[in-house]
Amino acid sequence: NNDKQLVFVGQVATNLSKPVTEELYVTLNEIHTSESPFETAPGIQKLLYWCRPELVCQVEYGEFTEDGKLVYPVFKALREDKSSQECMIADALGWPNLLADFA
Repeated sequence: NNDKQLVFVGQVATNLSKPVTEELYVTLNEIHTSESPFETAPGIQKLLYWCRPELVCQVEYGEFTEDGKLVYPVFKALREDKSSQECMIADALGWPNLLADFA
């Protein structure tokens, strides 16, 4: 849809070295919020805290599941050259056609 809602596509927690983890922790602490940025909070088994959706990161992945979740997501880097407003899920390689009307 065109209201630019935040879409939860899964968790990324691989490929994080200790220095990267420490840097991300500091960065994410700066945008911490007590409220979910999603219209409907996703069911996550373990959640440390929410952050405002201001950062962009590059993630490599195998594909999307039929319900729109990433398969084999791997964190690569933060993208300071992109704004969060530029990130459109319908533009993602392999985004399910069945879900395209909802993105």
